[in-house]
Amino acid sequence: MHRNLRLKITDGSGHTATLSITGPGLGTITQDNGNLDLVVTGTTKVSTLTVAGKTSFALNNVDIHGALNSFNGRTVNLVGNMNAGGIRQLTLASAAGTSATTIKLGGAIPVILAIGGVANVTLTAGGGVTSINAVSWAGGAIDAPSIGSLIVRGSFSADVRTHAGGKLQSARLGSVTGGTWAIAGGNRNVAD
Repeated sequence: MHRNLRLKITDGSGHTATLSITGPGLGTITQDNGNLDLVVTGTTKVSTLTVAGKTSFALNNVDIHGALNSFNGRTVNLVGNMNAGGIRQLTLASAAGTSATTIKLGGAIPVILAIGGVANVTLTAGGGVTSINAVSWAGGAIDAPSIGSLIVRGSFSADVRTHAGGKLQSARLGSVTGGTWAIAGGNRNVAD
């Protein structure tokens, strides 16, 4: 198994970043018409994937076949889908797509999500959500067994769903401009 890998990559706009994996794992980048797709295999719950650049950096599709402790993408604009076996902490600059764009996090790991703007993206978290902290969220949905904390400083218009009796513990939203909420176990504290 490979450990502690680093690779310089360039997106379709000419922006550069360094991709690194700390701990077990192997990454593959493919490029098609300027779109970068990332596939990561062999990671475990102690692996950390970092994409670091000085400016925004576009990643199209991201597939992580395994778990991650964290995905650090403070400058990453996700413009396609993300699928992962589970991520404890996910950080992205933004995520935007079409009505069918998804971030699917499987496994039993509850996720902590820090993200800038989100547009037309559905987040599905199999292990639940510890917290979401976003600048804005337009369209799409959040679907998880439970949600601890939902903080969106700007406008929010996504659907919110919990299932299997899961609750939404707290939500602080700048403004609610749409969306349908179906909280199976109820909510404790919602403020806008």
